[in-house]
Parts: sequence; C-alpha cells; structure tokens
Amino acid sequence: MCNSFKYSIKIKPVKGAFYYLYRNILRGCEKGFSLFEIELEDPKCSFYPNTLLPIAGILSSFSQKYHFEFKNDELDHGVNAYSYAERAGIFNPYTDPEKVRSDAFLDKVWLFDADTHYDIVTGVVSSLRQRIALAPGLLTALELCLNEISDNVLVHSSRDETIKPTGFIMAQVYYKTNKIAISVFDNGIGIQGSLSRGGRMADTVEEAINMAFERGVTDGKGAGNGLWLLREVVKQGLGSISVVTSGISLDIIHDEGVEDIPHPRKFSSTSGMTLVDFQLFPSSAIDLNEIMGGASPVDLWTENHEVDDDGKTIKLNVKTEAHGLGSRFDAKLFRTVVENVLADQDITALLDFNDIEIVSMSFADELINKLKERIGVDQFNRRVRFANLSSGCQSVFKGIIE
Repeated sequence: MCNSFKYSIKIKPVKGAFYYLYRNILRGCEKGFSLFEIELEDPKCSFYPNTLLPIAGILSSFSQKYHFEFKNDELDHGVNAYSYAERAGIFNPYTDPEKVRSDAFLDKVWLFDADTHYDIVTGVVSSLRQRIALAPGLLTALELCLNEISDNVLVHSSRDETIKPTGFIMAQVYYKTNKIAISVFDNGIGIQGSLSRGGRMADTVEEAINMAFERGVTDGKGAGNGLWLLREVVKQGLGSISVVTSGISLDIIHDEGVEDIPHPRKFSSTSGMTLVDFQLFPSSAIDLNEIMGGASPVDLWTENHEVDDDGKTIKLNVKTEAHGLGSRFDAKLFRTVVENVLADQDITALLDFNDIEIVSMSFADELINKLKERIGVDQFNRRVRFANLSSGCQSVFKGIIE
C-alpha cells in the first residue's frame, strides 16, 4: 500500500551526497512512499556542479514514478541557496538549447541525449567565451573534452540497449577563486561494467577507473580517449579531476606542476552511477598539439571567423555576435569574446559594424575603453581593427575615446 505522507530526506550538499540520497529514496520506496521531501541540512551552503548535478540526476531518474519537493523553512538564511538550486534545474533540468541565449548555459543542469548533446556542449563553450577571458587553447580543449566525455555517456553507459541513453552536464565559473568547474553525470552501469562489456575485465572499481584513464581503452564501441584526454588537459593546466563511479571516488590534483598520487575514497553504494568532475584555471594555456602528438583538432569557431588564408585575422560581426548594442552588459559579453580571440598573440580582431547605424555611448565605452585597459593601448592599436563604421558610430566613438 502506498503511503500518502511525505518521506523526508535531509542531505548535505557535499561530494558523495547523491549516494546517500539514492539509498534513502530506495528505502522510502520499500516503505511504500511516493512523495518525498528533500531538505538541506545546511541552508547556508553553496551548490557546485559536483554536488548539484548528481542530485538532480537521481531525482530525474525517479521523477517519472515519484514526486519530490524541496523544503525551505529558512527563508532568511537559505533563500539564495534554495532559489539557486531551483533556478539551476534541480527538479526540472534544462533540455532545449534553442530556448537559451548563447551566453546563459552556465549554472544550469542540462539533461542531454544524442540529439542535443552537441548543441548543449557548444552552448556551454559559447557561454564561457562570452563570460570569461581564457588562456590560449583552453576553450578548444574544454570543448573537445566535453564532447568526448558526453559522448562516452551516450555510447557506454546505457543499462538497456532499447532505451535512449541520456546524461547530465553542468558548468560554473568561480570568479572569486578564478576557476572553471564542469561536471558530467549519468545513471548508467559504471565504468567497470562498461569496460567488461567489451572484454576489458578489472578486478576492482579502482582498477577500472585507472584503466579508463589509459589511452585507447574502451568497451569496443569507441576510441577510448575521453578520460585520457581530459586527464592530460587537466595535467597540463594544473587543475584537478575526480571520477566517482560504483561507490568509489578517485581524485587527482595538481600542485605546482606535480600530480599527486590518487587515493580512492569509498562510498556505501553498489550503484553504477558515474560522475566526472574537473576544474581548471582560466589562466592555464593548453597546447593540444603537444598532448595529441601534433594531431590537434581544428577549432571550427575560429575557422568560421577567419578572413585571410593564414588565419591571422578573425572577423567578428558585431550585429550577430553581440546580444544588443545599448547596454554595458551586452558590451561586456562581446568584449570578452574579443579578448578570447586576442588571447592568441598572433591574431588580429576585425570588428565589423556592418548594418549598424548607431550604438550607445555606454556600449562603446565598455567595449573600447575597457578593452584598452585590459590589453593595453599598444596592443589595442596594433591588433584591433574596425570595419563599416557608420557616421553615427564614428560620432559615438569620438565622444568616448580617452
């Protein structure tokens, strides 16, 4: 008989909390509950991708059969934490990338499948391009790693070959600590189970994780380079990576160029759920040529914006690249795109104002004067060019140039 009362579950938003949540949902199910109330033990906490994403993933996996509510009794203290979690999609993950602006893919729980994963990854990368200035090569490396890891989920994690595989992805930027954090999660069969499908047998989960970090190790359905590539990028960028699967967590942290000896941690769970979490510094340049032995992939975004044969000039159409022409906020997003283009010291940015009659003085000031401050007047004069400026735009520029 189904119990009509709520089954309350208190959780701490810390690493491994999703296993605790999973076990307690199962316990409530065994007792006949269909309505669950989720409460944070510490309402002042912050949410990070490696905690919020798997919690959302587990709630999503049970949501077709059970109902969940988020309890918030501490409005004076917990409203920011709770409202952030709900806006991020803890109960209703985002699924349609076409409904979200290209700068607004961060701080969201994304549920992806084979039809949407490429557009969602592209959106996350586009948001990073507009939200934060990144060192050379980092954006391309992040895009490549995200495509590989999300593809791993779709290809390797399915429990039932007849069911369309899905996964979850979330990205944050910590401006105060100057870090990028990204997590990918699935409710699949775990790394050990995936490898065993292809005949790659591991005696323990820890052994399976270490095996998955090797280049070319796969279950037979893919190239087997996803986790290997991610580890190499994180190593070069002096970041950190954590893989949690089937109740085992393996963390690798780099400090001053030295990779620590990974130590596994055990959670009480037999579930095959897998979380891949990694953090990198925006200032860490990544050389994919070095990592991949000279086989660096083509950066399609850059290639689509090149206007000369040697790829030294990148044209940015202001009307299509900027979200608006009137506010400082819109100018800041576009200026960050320009900064990321100029991160490569050999590149010149051509800003094309074609079909724009006028911009606001606030937009022009945020774009031009702030760009000069950030890259220096000499670099600005040498590497930033303008095209198709209307008389109105020229007048505004003359009025704000310092």
